[in-house]
Amino acid sequence: MSLNERVYKILVEAATDAVQGSPGQEETSIGPDLLLVGKDSQLDSLGLVILIVTAETKIQDEFGVSIALVDGAVMDNQESKFQTLENLAEHVTELLKAQGIDDQ
Repeated sequence: MSLNERVYKILVEAATDAVQGSPGQEETSIGPDLLLVGKDSQLDSLGLVILIVTAETKIQDEFGVSIALVDGAVMDNQESKFQTLENLAEHVTELLKAQGIDDQ
């Protein structure tokens, strides 16, 4: 399994937790196109926080490195790394590669 596939799997688990924490979204389909931010987002603000915290914890457990998914550069970027689950997986994969984690 590639690094990106491993990251995506972790993010799906985190998104499942986040959706369960977002009232009215229990039936949301979780896939690569899941909208995470914006007016059509399928997560409320608490759901996004749950996703971020859960993902950071699961990534720490899986890869043994700590990464911060939220920083000023990401939030100021017009092309948000948080647009979809797939965008976030690509962003996390790049963060891990920058720390020396690669396909294994």
